[in-house]
Amino acid sequence: MRRGWAALPGAVVTEIAERVGGIIDVRPAATGNHAEIASGVVGVSETVFVKAASTELNV
Repeated sequence: MRRGWAALPGAVVTEIAERVGGIIDVRPAATGNHAEIASGVVGVSETVFVKAASTELNV
């Protein structure tokens, strides 16, 4: 089961926000099962796909 965007450390969210010029929206990925967090992040300057897993998963 995926964790939500809010599970990311604040420093990671801040870095992503800086890279996309500020976050407008976060859209969880509807399919797939290989990441703990998978979301499309709509920013002011671009849209990026963020995929993350904690070290606890040993992925």
